[in-house]
Amino acid sequence: MHSSIVTASICILALLMIESVHEVNSTPVKYSRWEDYQEATGRKYTDNKDNKCLQGGAIRDLCEKCTKFTKSEVVFPLCCEGRENVRPWCKNFLEYTPAE
Repeated sequence: MHSSIVTASICILALLMIESVHEVNSTPVKYSRWEDYQEATGRKYTDNKDNKCLQGGAIRDLCEKCTKFTKSEVVFPLCCEGRENVRPWCKNFLEYTPAE
């Protein structure tokens, strides 16, 4: 009787852990290559008038760090242009600290 309760508890804990891992997003967009993003959205260029990274500064630093951590070539241009909510995602991602 006691072993069946322990077994059931372990199974429930394992299911909860699997579900929590499933919810994690390690990239702000579902495309890992710029060509895939272009093909899916029809955008064949970046828009320099919306590019906040051309002057350097804090936004460029944020976008470069996010690109490095996510290892996604799509992140940098989208973060710089403020598209697809990538910049706020990057800010939250880089500032994340686990709850104690």
